[in-house]
Amino acid sequence: MPTLVTLLLSGLILTAGDIFMKYWATHGGSNYYIAGLTIYLVGLMFFVETLKQENVAIASAILVMVNIISLIIIGWFFFHEPYSHTKLGGIILALLAILLLELGN
Repeated sequence: MPTLVTLLLSGLILTAGDIFMKYWATHGGSNYYIAGLTIYLVGLMFFVETLKQENVAIASAILVMVNIISLIIIGWFFFHEPYSHTKLGGIILALLAILLLELGN
């Protein structure tokens, strides 16, 4: 699997873990916590695979950007967290940063 695809998948898996942790923080229940930790572990396993081929700083930056972008979108859709043009600008800049980081390789 190409490195960028693996990083995108890893970031989305970590986002799923974040969602479970959000439910745990707002609703309680150890099942959400255990599920969140398990999902984080799976996401990190994908991330570690990318480190075999990618610079750690670039891989980490892409992973974090994918996670943040997806969390902003999911937070807006599912948790009704506020949306702003500033956040949209941040998403656009993050996507541009991912593109520039990949073009630099």
